[in-house]
Amino acid sequence: MAAPRILLVSYHYPPWGGSGVQRPAALARCWARAGARVHVLTANHQHYPLIDRSLDDGGEAGVTTHRVCGFDPGGIASRLMPFGGSQPDGVGFRMQQRVYWRAERYADRYADLGGESWWVPAAIRAAIRIINRFNIDVVVTTSPPHAVQLVGAALQEKTGLPWIADLRDPVVDNFAFAPDNDRMRDKWLQLEIKTVTKADHVVVTCDDYATLLAQKYRLAQPKLTCITNGYEDSARVIVTNRPDRKAFTMAHVGAFYHAQSPQALLQACRSLRQSNESFRRDFQLRLVGSIARHLDDAFHGDDDAFVERTGYVDRAEAATAMDAADALFFMTPAHSHGRYCYPGKIFEYLATDRPILALVHRGASIETLLRHAGGATIAYHDEPDSLEDALRKIFNRWQTSSVDANRDAAFVIQFAQSNLANRYLALITQTICARQHGPAHADAASTITLVGG
Repeated sequence: MAAPRILLVSYHYPPWGGSGVQRPAALARCWARAGARVHVLTANHQHYPLIDRSLDDGGEAGVTTHRVCGFDPGGIASRLMPFGGSQPDGVGFRMQQRVYWRAERYADRYADLGGESWWVPAAIRAAIRIINRFNIDVVVTTSPPHAVQLVGAALQEKTGLPWIADLRDPVVDNFAFAPDNDRMRDKWLQLEIKTVTKADHVVVTCDDYATLLAQKYRLAQPKLTCITNGYEDSARVIVTNRPDRKAFTMAHVGAFYHAQSPQALLQACRSLRQSNESFRRDFQLRLVGSIARHLDDAFHGDDDAFVERTGYVDRAEAATAMDAADALFFMTPAHSHGRYCYPGKIFEYLATDRPILALVHRGASIETLLRHAGGATIAYHDEPDSLEDALRKIFNRWQTSSVDANRDAAFVIQFAQSNLANRYLALITQTICARQHGPAHADAASTITLVGG
């Protein structure tokens, strides 16, 4: 069949930054390079705390971005103060921010599915115009915010187009899921049920979450697929600029938020500093990324002796921080549902030759991934001493100049974004054919050779 025309609905999109932007931006870019025509429908306001201009490709050929202002808090602020400007120190922008903060507080109180759910009606109207004008073949909705999946459900009903629901994170089985009341809990559960049962296909990023959904909803294999996040193709699987210095630097590149706290790592470092003079003298920890304010209590006053807190940086600076480190720290949230968390950052880690210290849930699919990739020392949430022991092992190896990761590059290459996007594009082609011509034609579509990867 001809290259598909895809409508990708994503509330987050460049120039916004942060982890939620990486997957939709990579998918749109790689699909277009593989020959698809991609239309991205996204929010249109400036009220987002993270900006990363390096993610904005400045008009990738084959990708058309449609920015729509709704009645979500950011949209309300933009509608009421359309001349707010983009400069944070400007009077208009500050006035617009005041409107945004008031709307956000109101949404926190009354929007059961989050303030972004108030963007959905405007998104549906805009999506129908895009579908009619550009003869779209398939709708892909990616979340969070999970209210975006309501756009896909409505478009499926109104247009008859096939709908693929892309769940980057769990809906109700999320470590950060904390509804205020039973009514809100029921609304989120109904959203999950509608998404998983009505979508033509469901894509998740974690094998454990795929297993959970299959068991909860008795989903057959053709209905559900795990396509993980990945690393940018230009990233090096073998890194040559090995740091040459006397101090050992471990870096965590990514955010700490909600229940994902640096407390366990900091405590392991403090303990080793007390018992090991070499560790106290030669170890440095770099935390590169945003840290939620409520986690400030995790830090002690004397942690400044070994901790450097950098704050949020763009993609290029994050890559530089990984290259400059001797080892990289990764953790899933300690909450029991943290096993369903498969951050994209881990694949960027794997694209380097830096050893990884990983704090994960025993038996989780991410542990299997790390063991297959090689170069990872594993600690477990249910074994409090295991993190300190693992950190000691990596530091001791560094002291004997044997800190290389020995990564399995042949295994890691499957997680290059172009490879994953081509696999996704084959799934999209099958989904379109299954809706139009039946399963037999869908099976034949899987043999189509894609370009660009």
